[in-house]
Amino acid sequence: MKTNECGFSTPLAMSVILSLSVITLSFSMLVAAGGKKIDSFRKTVRARKEADSIIKDIGREMQLLREYPCDTDDNNIVRSLVGSACKYSFSVRDASTGINKRIMGRKFRDSAAMEEYMSSCGEDAFTEYGWINPAYADEEMLESTAADFGREDLFPLVNGLPLFNAFNMEEEFARAVLEACGIEKAGEKSGRMKEMLSPGTSIKELSELFGVEETHPVFSLVGLKTAFWEVRFETDKCRASAVFAAVPYEDDQRSVEKYVLVRKSIRHKGGGGYE
Repeated sequence: MKTNECGFSTPLAMSVILSLSVITLSFSMLVAAGGKKIDSFRKTVRARKEADSIIKDIGREMQLLREYPCDTDDNNIVRSLVGSACKYSFSVRDASTGINKRIMGRKFRDSAAMEEYMSSCGEDAFTEYGWINPAYADEEMLESTAADFGREDLFPLVNGLPLFNAFNMEEEFARAVLEACGIEKAGEKSGRMKEMLSPGTSIKELSELFGVEETHPVFSLVGLKTAFWEVRFETDKCRASAVFAAVPYEDDQRSVEKYVLVRKSIRHKGGGGYE
Protein backbone atom coordinates (compact mmCIF):
# COMPACT_ATOMS: atom_id res chain seq x y z
CA MET A 1 0.00 0.00 0.00
CA LYS A 2 1.26 3.44 -0.90
CA THR A 3 1.90 5.99 1.82
CA ASN A 4 2.46 9.73 1.75
CA GLU A 5 5.41 11.46 3.33
CA CYS A 6 3.59 11.82 6.64
CA GLY A 7 2.96 8.14 6.80
CA PHE A 8 -0.84 8.06 6.16
CA SER A 9 -2.34 5.78 3.59
CA THR A 10 -3.96 7.61 0.70
CA PRO A 11 -7.43 6.02 1.21
CA LEU A 12 -7.39 6.91 4.90
CA ALA A 13 -6.38 10.49 4.17
CA MET A 14 -9.17 10.84 1.63
CA SER A 15 -11.68 9.39 4.09
CA VAL A 16 -10.62 11.89 6.72
CA ILE A 17 -10.82 14.75 4.25
CA LEU A 18 -14.27 13.57 3.05
CA SER A 19 -15.54 13.31 6.63
CA LEU A 20 -14.31 16.78 7.44
CA SER A 21 -15.98 18.11 4.30
CA VAL A 22 -19.28 16.51 5.29
CA ILE A 23 -19.02 17.91 8.83
CA THR A 24 -18.19 21.36 7.48
CA LEU A 25 -21.08 21.24 4.99
CA SER A 26 -23.52 20.03 7.66
CA PHE A 27 -22.39 22.77 10.02
CA SER A 28 -22.81 25.38 7.27
CA MET A 29 -26.29 24.11 6.49
CA LEU A 30 -27.16 24.14 10.19
CA VAL A 31 -25.94 27.73 10.53
CA ALA A 32 -27.91 28.74 7.42
CA ALA A 33 -31.08 27.05 8.70
CA GLY A 34 -30.63 28.68 12.09
CA GLY A 35 -30.17 32.04 10.42
CA LYS A 36 -33.41 31.59 8.47
CA LYS A 37 -35.29 30.69 11.67
CA ILE A 38 -33.89 33.72 13.46
CA ASP A 39 -34.81 35.95 10.53
CA SER A 40 -38.32 34.45 10.42
CA PHE A 41 -38.71 34.97 14.17
CA ARG A 42 -37.62 38.59 13.88
CA LYS A 43 -40.15 39.19 11.09
CA THR A 44 -42.89 37.58 13.18
CA VAL A 45 -42.03 39.77 16.17
CA ARG A 46 -42.04 42.91 13.99
CA ALA A 47 -45.41 41.91 12.48
CA ARG A 48 -46.92 41.36 15.92
CA LYS A 49 -45.56 44.65 17.17
CA GLU A 50 -47.09 46.41 14.18
CA ALA A 51 -50.50 44.81 14.79
CA ASP A 52 -50.28 45.58 18.50
CA SER A 53 -49.43 49.19 17.74
CA ILE A 54 -52.45 49.45 15.39
CA ILE A 55 -54.74 48.11 18.11
CA LYS A 56 -53.42 50.70 20.56
CA ASP A 57 -53.98 53.45 18.00
CA ILE A 58 -57.53 52.22 17.37
CA GLY A 59 -58.21 52.29 21.10
CA ARG A 60 -57.02 55.88 21.26
CA GLU A 61 -59.25 56.90 18.35
CA MET A 62 -62.24 55.08 19.86
CA GLN A 63 -62.29 57.59 22.71
CA LEU A 64 -63.72 60.14 20.29
CA LEU A 65 -66.84 57.99 19.99
CA ARG A 66 -67.87 59.23 23.45
CA GLU A 67 -68.86 62.57 21.91
CA TYR A 68 -71.67 61.04 19.84
CA PRO A 69 -75.04 60.36 21.54
CA CYS A 70 -75.92 57.61 19.04
CA ASP A 71 -74.03 54.81 17.32
CA THR A 72 -76.00 54.54 14.08
CA ASP A 73 -76.47 51.31 12.14
CA ASP A 74 -74.25 52.37 9.25
CA ASN A 75 -71.27 52.49 11.66
CA ASN A 76 -69.81 55.35 9.61
CA ILE A 77 -68.39 57.18 12.62
CA VAL A 78 -66.63 54.21 14.16
CA ARG A 79 -65.40 53.11 10.72
CA SER A 80 -63.91 56.54 10.19
CA LEU A 81 -62.17 56.42 13.56
CA VAL A 82 -60.76 52.93 12.97
CA GLY A 83 -59.72 53.87 9.43
CA SER A 84 -57.65 56.77 10.72
CA ALA A 85 -55.60 54.31 12.81
CA CYS A 86 -55.45 51.30 10.48
CA LYS A 87 -54.12 51.47 6.92
CA TYR A 88 -55.17 47.89 6.18
CA SER A 89 -58.62 46.59 5.27
CA PHE A 90 -60.76 46.00 8.34
CA SER A 91 -64.24 45.15 9.55
CA VAL A 92 -66.23 46.54 12.49
CA ARG A 93 -69.27 45.02 14.16
CA ASP A 94 -71.52 45.52 17.16
CA ALA A 95 -70.54 42.56 19.37
CA SER A 96 -73.08 43.01 22.17
CA THR A 97 -76.54 43.57 20.63
CA GLY A 98 -77.83 40.06 21.11
CA ILE A 99 -78.66 37.55 23.84
CA ASN A 100 -75.77 36.65 26.13
CA LYS A 101 -76.96 33.57 27.99
CA ARG A 102 -74.25 33.90 30.63
CA ILE A 103 -75.43 37.28 31.92
CA MET A 104 -79.11 37.51 31.00
CA GLY A 105 -81.50 36.61 33.80
CA ARG A 106 -83.65 33.51 33.38
CA LYS A 107 -86.95 35.35 33.93
CA PHE A 108 -86.34 37.52 30.87
CA ARG A 109 -84.60 34.85 28.81
CA ASP A 110 -87.36 32.30 29.49
CA SER A 111 -90.22 34.64 28.59
CA ALA A 112 -92.46 33.38 25.79
CA ALA A 113 -91.38 36.17 23.42
CA MET A 114 -87.66 35.56 23.92
CA GLU A 115 -87.98 31.78 23.71
CA GLU A 116 -89.83 32.12 20.42
CA TYR A 117 -87.19 34.52 19.08
CA MET A 118 -84.24 32.34 20.15
CA SER A 119 -85.89 29.25 18.70
CA SER A 120 -86.50 30.88 15.32
CA CYS A 121 -83.07 32.52 15.01
CA GLY A 122 -80.85 29.78 16.47
CA GLU A 123 -77.24 30.76 17.03
CA ASP A 124 -77.76 34.12 15.29
CA ALA A 125 -79.69 35.25 18.37
CA PHE A 126 -76.67 35.07 20.66
CA THR A 127 -73.55 37.05 21.44
CA GLU A 128 -70.63 36.44 23.79
CA TYR A 129 -70.09 40.03 24.95
CA GLY A 130 -71.99 42.30 27.28
CA TRP A 131 -71.99 43.89 30.72
CA ILE A 132 -74.11 42.50 33.53
CA ASN A 133 -77.10 44.81 33.96
CA PRO A 134 -78.54 44.55 37.49
CA ALA A 135 -82.07 45.19 36.20
CA TYR A 136 -82.03 41.92 34.24
CA ALA A 137 -79.52 39.74 36.09
CA ASP A 138 -80.49 36.94 38.49
CA GLU A 139 -79.80 37.68 42.14
CA GLU A 140 -77.81 34.46 42.48
CA MET A 141 -75.66 35.50 39.51
CA LEU A 142 -74.84 38.80 41.20
CA GLU A 143 -74.05 37.03 44.46
CA SER A 144 -71.78 34.45 42.82
CA THR A 145 -70.01 37.16 40.82
CA ALA A 146 -69.41 39.14 44.03
CA ALA A 147 -68.05 35.99 45.67
CA ASP A 148 -65.74 35.29 42.70
CA PHE A 149 -64.29 38.79 42.86
CA GLY A 150 -64.29 38.96 46.63
CA ARG A 151 -66.06 42.32 46.80
CA GLU A 152 -69.52 43.80 46.69
CA ASP A 153 -68.74 46.72 44.36
CA LEU A 154 -68.61 45.08 40.92
CA PHE A 155 -68.52 48.22 38.77
CA PRO A 156 -67.88 48.33 35.84
CA LEU A 157 -68.58 44.62 35.29
CA VAL A 158 -72.06 45.28 36.65
CA ASN A 159 -73.47 48.58 35.40
CA GLY A 160 -76.57 50.26 34.00
CA LEU A 161 -75.45 50.84 30.41
CA PRO A 162 -78.20 49.48 28.10
CA LEU A 163 -77.28 46.11 26.65
CA PHE A 164 -78.64 46.60 23.12
CA ASN A 165 -78.19 49.34 20.55
CA ALA A 166 -81.63 50.07 19.04
CA PHE A 167 -80.00 50.94 15.71
CA ASN A 168 -78.53 47.42 15.43
CA MET A 169 -81.56 45.47 16.66
CA GLU A 170 -83.30 43.54 13.90
CA GLU A 171 -87.02 44.27 13.94
CA GLU A 172 -87.93 40.75 15.10
CA PHE A 173 -85.44 40.99 17.96
CA ALA A 174 -86.77 44.43 18.92
CA ARG A 175 -90.33 43.09 18.91
CA ALA A 176 -89.36 40.20 21.21
CA VAL A 177 -87.52 42.49 23.64
CA LEU A 178 -90.37 45.01 23.80
CA GLU A 179 -92.94 42.26 24.30
CA ALA A 180 -90.85 40.62 27.04
CA CYS A 181 -90.64 44.02 28.76
CA GLY A 182 -94.41 44.41 28.72
CA ILE A 183 -94.66 47.08 26.03
CA GLU A 184 -98.12 47.02 24.44
CA LYS A 185 -98.39 46.53 20.66
CA ALA A 186 -94.73 45.50 20.60
CA GLY A 187 -94.79 44.41 16.96
CA GLU A 188 -96.20 47.70 15.72
CA LYS A 189 -93.90 49.81 17.90
CA SER A 190 -90.74 47.89 17.01
CA GLY A 191 -91.43 48.60 13.34
CA ARG A 192 -92.06 52.28 14.00
CA MET A 193 -88.90 52.46 16.11
CA LYS A 194 -86.77 51.19 13.24
CA GLU A 195 -88.37 53.75 10.90
CA MET A 196 -87.86 56.72 13.21
CA LEU A 197 -84.26 56.08 14.28
CA SER A 198 -81.82 58.79 13.19
CA PRO A 199 -78.61 60.35 14.57
CA GLY A 200 -80.79 62.80 16.49
CA THR A 201 -83.07 60.25 18.15
CA SER A 202 -83.34 60.49 21.95
CA ILE A 203 -84.50 58.13 24.70
CA LYS A 204 -87.30 60.62 25.37
CA GLU A 205 -88.64 60.04 21.85
CA LEU A 206 -88.44 56.28 22.31
CA SER A 207 -90.26 56.51 25.63
CA GLU A 208 -93.06 58.47 23.96
CA LEU A 209 -93.26 55.86 21.22
CA PHE A 210 -93.38 52.99 23.71
CA GLY A 211 -95.86 54.81 25.94
CA VAL A 212 -93.72 54.50 29.09
CA GLU A 213 -91.49 56.70 31.24
CA GLU A 214 -87.77 57.04 30.56
CA THR A 215 -87.17 55.17 33.83
CA HIS A 216 -89.01 52.07 32.55
CA PRO A 217 -86.89 48.86 32.74
CA VAL A 218 -87.00 48.51 28.95
CA PHE A 219 -84.35 51.23 28.78
CA SER A 220 -81.95 49.08 30.76
CA LEU A 221 -81.95 46.95 27.62
CA VAL A 222 -82.64 49.31 24.73
CA GLY A 223 -80.27 52.24 24.26
CA LEU A 224 -78.61 54.19 21.48
CA LYS A 225 -74.96 53.22 22.02
CA THR A 226 -73.10 49.99 21.33
CA ALA A 227 -71.56 48.49 24.47
CA PHE A 228 -68.93 46.28 22.79
CA TRP A 229 -67.25 46.76 19.42
CA GLU A 230 -65.17 44.14 17.63
CA VAL A 231 -62.58 45.22 15.06
CA ARG A 232 -60.79 42.78 12.73
CA PHE A 233 -57.96 43.51 10.31
CA GLU A 234 -55.14 41.80 8.42
CA THR A 235 -51.63 43.07 7.89
CA ASP A 236 -49.21 41.49 5.43
CA LYS A 237 -48.18 38.94 8.06
CA CYS A 238 -50.89 38.83 10.73
CA ARG A 239 -54.60 38.45 11.36
CA ALA A 240 -55.76 40.50 14.31
CA SER A 241 -58.93 41.23 16.23
CA ALA A 242 -59.72 43.50 19.16
CA VAL A 243 -62.81 44.04 21.29
CA PHE A 244 -63.42 47.43 22.91
CA ALA A 245 -65.98 47.97 25.66
CA ALA A 246 -67.81 51.17 26.49
CA VAL A 247 -67.41 51.92 30.21
CA PRO A 248 -70.04 54.27 31.66
CA TYR A 249 -69.54 56.90 34.33
CA GLU A 250 -70.14 55.41 37.75
CA ASP A 251 -72.50 58.25 38.69
CA ASP A 252 -74.24 58.34 35.27
CA GLN A 253 -74.33 54.80 34.00
CA ARG A 254 -76.16 55.53 30.77
CA SER A 255 -73.35 57.77 29.50
CA VAL A 256 -69.99 56.50 28.21
CA GLU A 257 -66.87 57.69 30.02
CA LYS A 258 -64.28 55.74 28.01
CA TYR A 259 -63.59 52.74 25.83
CA VAL A 260 -61.25 50.00 27.04
CA LEU A 261 -59.63 47.06 25.28
CA VAL A 262 -61.04 43.85 26.77
CA ARG A 263 -59.69 41.29 24.33
CA LYS A 264 -57.17 41.05 21.52
CA SER A 265 -55.89 38.28 19.29
CA ILE A 266 -52.89 38.48 16.95
CA ARG A 267 -52.06 35.45 14.85
CA HIS A 268 -49.24 35.07 12.35
CA LYS A 269 -50.44 33.86 8.96
CA GLY A 270 -47.78 31.16 9.04
CA GLY A 271 -49.21 29.82 12.30
CA GLY A 272 -48.94 30.74 15.96
CA GLY A 273 -50.10 33.77 17.85
CA TYR A 274 -51.25 35.09 21.17
CA GLU A 275 -54.34 36.53 22.77
